[in-house]
Amino acid sequence: MDFALKVHELLPPQPWKPGGQHPVIKELKCTPKEYSQAVSLLVEEGLRNNQKDGVVYDQEGNVLCFDPERVDPETMELIDA
Repeated sequence: MDFALKVHELLPPQPWKPGGQHPVIKELKCTPKEYSQAVSLLVEEGLRNNQKDGVVYDQEGNVLCFDPERVDPETMELIDA
């Protein structure tokens, strides 16, 4: 949990942009797997929320917020670039 809290301190507010994990991985000198496990633990502990394709969900699956640059607000699907 100590490592996960370090990740938590470095993460920006959600929703995260693609590639946002790279600065955290570089700063903490960890592997992508260690980063991913830490984020999963943060979600499990309620310190962060599930996020998929720019949409952030609460524990019940309700949409909390989304990245308007990446997600269509009507469909909640990724916008084709």
